[in-house]
Amino acid sequence: MRVVDVTLGELMSAKVRAVAPDMSLGEAAQLMSYPPVSCLVVRQHGRLLGILTEHDLVTLLHVRAAPATPVSEIMTSPVITAQASDTFRDGLLLMRQYALHHLIVIDAAGEVIGVISESDMRRHLGFGIVGKMQNLLTAMDRRSPKFPPDTPVSTALRHMVYERWDYVVVTQDGMPLGIFTERDVPRMMRDQADVSELTLREVMSPQLTTVAVGTNLLDAIVTMTEARLRHLVVVDDGGRYFGVISQHGLFERIGLELIGDSMHELEALRAERKLAEQELREREEMYSTLVNQAADAIVLIDAETLGFAEFNAVAHEGLGYTREEFAALTLSELQTGQTHEQLHKRVQQLLDIDGSSFLEVVHRRKDGSVRMAQASSRSVKIGDKGYLLAIWRDITERKQADEQLKLAASVFHDASEGILITDAQGTIINVNRAFAEITGYQREEMVGRTPRVLKSGRHDGEFYTRLWQQLLLTDHWSGELWNRRKNGDEYAQQLSISAVKDTSGKITHYVGIFTDITEHKQQREQIESLAYYDALTRLPNRVLLADRMRQALARADRMNKSVAVCYLDLDGFKPINDRYGHKAGDSVLTEISRRLQEFVRAEDTVARLGGDEFVLLLTDLDSEQESDPVLARVLEIVTQPCALPSGAEVSVSASVGVTFYPADHNDTDVLLRHADQAMYQAKQLGRNRMHHFDPKYDQQTKLLRELRTKVHAALAMGDFVLYWQPKVELTHGHVVGAEALLRWKQADGSIMPPGLFLPQLENDDLIVDIGDYVIREAVATLNRWHEMGLGLTASINVAARQMLAPAFMVKLTEALTGRADIARHLELEILETAALEDLDKVKRLINECRELGISTALDDFGTGYSSMTYFRHLPVDTVKIDQSFVRDMLENADDLAIVQGILGLTKAFGKTSVAEGVELIEHLAVLQNMGCDMAQGYAIGHPMPEHEFLRWLDNYKPDTTWGATLEMNF
Repeated sequence: MRVVDVTLGELMSAKVRAVAPDMSLGEAAQLMSYPPVSCLVVRQHGRLLGILTEHDLVTLLHVRAAPATPVSEIMTSPVITAQASDTFRDGLLLMRQYALHHLIVIDAAGEVIGVISESDMRRHLGFGIVGKMQNLLTAMDRRSPKFPPDTPVSTALRHMVYERWDYVVVTQDGMPLGIFTERDVPRMMRDQADVSELTLREVMSPQLTTVAVGTNLLDAIVTMTEARLRHLVVVDDGGRYFGVISQHGLFERIGLELIGDSMHELEALRAERKLAEQELREREEMYSTLVNQAADAIVLIDAETLGFAEFNAVAHEGLGYTREEFAALTLSELQTGQTHEQLHKRVQQLLDIDGSSFLEVVHRRKDGSVRMAQASSRSVKIGDKGYLLAIWRDITERKQADEQLKLAASVFHDASEGILITDAQGTIINVNRAFAEITGYQREEMVGRTPRVLKSGRHDGEFYTRLWQQLLLTDHWSGELWNRRKNGDEYAQQLSISAVKDTSGKITHYVGIFTDITEHKQQREQIESLAYYDALTRLPNRVLLADRMRQALARADRMNKSVAVCYLDLDGFKPINDRYGHKAGDSVLTEISRRLQEFVRAEDTVARLGGDEFVLLLTDLDSEQESDPVLARVLEIVTQPCALPSGAEVSVSASVGVTFYPADHNDTDVLLRHADQAMYQAKQLGRNRMHHFDPKYDQQTKLLRELRTKVHAALAMGDFVLYWQPKVELTHGHVVGAEALLRWKQADGSIMPPGLFLPQLENDDLIVDIGDYVIREAVATLNRWHEMGLGLTASINVAARQMLAPAFMVKLTEALTGRADIARHLELEILETAALEDLDKVKRLINECRELGISTALDDFGTGYSSMTYFRHLPVDTVKIDQSFVRDMLENADDLAIVQGILGLTKAFGKTSVAEGVELIEHLAVLQNMGCDMAQGYAIGHPMPEHEFLRWLDNYKPDTTWGATLEMNF
C-alpha cells in the first residue's frame, strides 16, 4: 500500500481533549499548558461546535482577550472534518486547502472519533518526507522571523498572527539565543501574563537544538523525530543564525510534492465535473425561464413526506427563506392550524381529485409573521411517485384592506377620541359618539354646521389665521385648543386636523381628531408646581432656582451687571422645633418666607433649599455694595418675632453668606457652594451677620478635601506608624513608659510629623478614625511588650472630637477585648482644652476608663483656660506640664514659677506630675530638686520607631546623679 493511501482512521489519535463551550479562556489555556495539548475540541451534548488551537491562543494573547471570555466566543467554527475512511492524500488536500494544522476525524454518524495534527502526518511519512529535497537549504525556512531579545512580546505576537508563523527566533549579534513558539502561549495565558510589559528575553526558551548548515537533511530530520521537535535552528560554521527547519515548513513542501503527483488525476476529475456543471447550468436556466419568472409561488410537494421536491424563487423569497432553508421544510412547518397528520390526509384527498382544487391557506413566514394565500392545486405523477403541484398567490394585503375598511368603521364609531369630518368648505358631515360625549352636542345637532359653534373666545383671529395657513400649506395642523361645551363649560383639547385629497390632489374633506386634556393640564400644573416649588412655603425650590440663576447670569453678561447669590441659614431654629414641635417650626418658616418674598423686588428670587436654608438671588446690581443695605434689612426682617399657633412668640436670626457674579465667575453649583461657605464663616464669627465669600477660605477648603483624601488612603494602605518617646521617673531614673507619637510615611520614604496635618483635621470626623487607629496600634504594641516581660506604660493622645464621639468607649472596650491584663498599662492623655468642651461628659468618660483599669493624664496643662474648679473636678491621675514652660524655665523666671506652681497643685491634689520638653541635663536636675515625678524629652530620648526604642531600652542605664555629673549613659 502506498503511503498516501493509508486511511485517516489508522493515523488519527483517539485521545481527543473535549471541553464545553462555556469554559473560560483561562481554564482552556490551563488545560493546554500542562501536559502540552495543541488543540481542544469544543462539544456540547455530543455535537461538535468548534476547535481551539495554539494559533488561536496566539491571536487572543495578541489582542489581550479577557481570561473570563467563554471559549464559544473565540473558537474556530464551523470545523473542517474528514471521514475515518478518507486517505492520507485526502487529509493532506484538506489541510492544504484550508491552511489547517489539525484535522478532526468523524465517523459515518458524524461523531468525533479522533484528531490528526501536522505532527501525526509527518511521523506517518517517516524519513521518506525528505523526498526530492536534497539538502537543508531546500527544506529550510530562509525568511523565518528573528528578533533581538529586548523586543516586546507584543511585536513578536503581531508577526506570528499576521504572517502566520508558529515561532520566532531570538538572536543577538547574529547568534541564536532562544526561541519563542506557539507552545509557550498557553502557559502565558494561564499565568495571565501582561504582554505589554514583557520582552522575548523573559519568555523565550533558551534550550535550542541546532545543526550546522552542512548537515545531511536526513540526519536533521532524524534529530527532529527522535527529540520530538517542531523546530530545528540551522547555524553556519561560526555558530551564527542561518535559518530554521520547521515541522510546518517540511509538511508544506512534501505536501506540495505529494499533491503534484496527483495533478493529472485531479485535472481529469475537474474536466469531467466542468462538463456536468455546464449541462446542469443549462437545465437550470431553462427551468428558471419557465418557473422562476412566474409571479406566483410554484411548489411540487412530495405526497408522502410533505417536503418540497421543487419550488421557484417566489415560493421561498416571499416567505423570507433562503433556498436551502426552504428545501429543509415540510408543508406542516409552513402552514398553521393543522397537524402533520391532518395535512398528510388532506394531500392524499387532493391527489384523488380529478382536476384543480382552490382554497385559502395561512402560511407562517420565517420571522414568525403570518401571510394569507389563495392556492390552487392538482395531482401529478412523476415516475411511480405522486406529487401535489400547488400554485399560490399572497392575498394578505387584500384581506388586510378588507379588514381595514371594517376596522375604520368600528374605530370611527367606538374611538375614545372625538372625531368630526367636514367637507372642503368646512361644513360638518359626520361626528362620532365620543364627540357627542365630550362636547354635549349630538350628531343631529352638528351635521350641516361649522366647528365655529364650539369656539370658547380664548383665541383671537390671528390664531385661527395661522391654523388655516399651516393646514393649507402642509395638509396638517396639530396643537392645543380651548373650546366650549354645549353647557357653556370651557375645556382644553389636543386637536389634530388633516386634509383628505382625491387622486387629482384636490381637497375633498377635513378630518379632526381631538382628546379632552382638561384634567391632564390641571394635573400637569400640579406636577410642575411640585417639581419647581417648595411644598411648605411655595417658594422656588433648588431646581427652579438653578434655572433662574442661569438666566440671571446670562442677563448679567449681556447687560454688564452683577448678581448677588445670598445663602441664608436661620440661627436658633432647631430649639423651636425641639421645644414647640415641627408644626410650630413650619409656621416660622412660612412666616419668614412671606416676609422675604414681600421685601425683595419682583425681578429677584427667594428660594428655599430645605430645612431652614434659603437663597436670595439679587439681580441687575450696578455694584456689589448695592446689596449691603438690602441684606442688612433682611437681617432685621428675620429677627422680628414670629407668633406661633399656640400664641407664643419666638425669634430667630440669620447668618448670610454672599458671593457676587461675575467677580466670582463660576457656574450655578459653584456659586451656591461659595455662598454656603461664606454663610458658614458668618456663623463662626458669631451669627446674625453677613459675610462675603473669601477665595482664600475656598482654597483652604479644597486643600482640606485633598488632605482628607490622602489621609483616608494612608489609613487604608497602612502608611501611618507610631513612634515612641521614653518617659523616666526622676527618683531612680528608671524608664516607666513611653508616649505614642503619630508619624506619616510618605511615598519618597520621608516621615511627616503630626504637626503638618493633624491641626487641620481637629474639627473633622477623620480625626476619630486616626485616633481609633492609634488606640488599636498602641494596644497591640503593649501586648507585644507584655509578652516580652516589659512592664512599661503606653501613653496615647486623645483628641477632643474623638473622646466626645458617641462610640468612643465602645471602640476602646473592643480594642481591649481579651487583653484586660494590659489595660492598667494604658494611659490616655487628654488636652486641657478638650476637657473644657464638655466637663461633665469628660469626667464621666474618665471614670469609665478607670473602671477598665485605664489611667488618664491632663496634657499640655497650663496652656488652656485653667481654673481651680475644673482642676479639682477632673479625676485624672497625671498632670503633664507643657513643654513651652519647661523649655525656657532656666532662663525665664516666670516660666520657672509656673512650673513650680503646677507641681505644687499636683502634689496638693495627689496627682502624678510629668514634665515635657526636657532638652537639657540641667532641666532634669532642676525638676528633680523641685519634686517632679517623671520627665520626657530630647535629653532622655527622641521619638523612635518601636524597634529602635527597644534597642535604646536595652542599652539604657539609669543615672540619678543629674546635678552632680550632668551625664546620662546610653
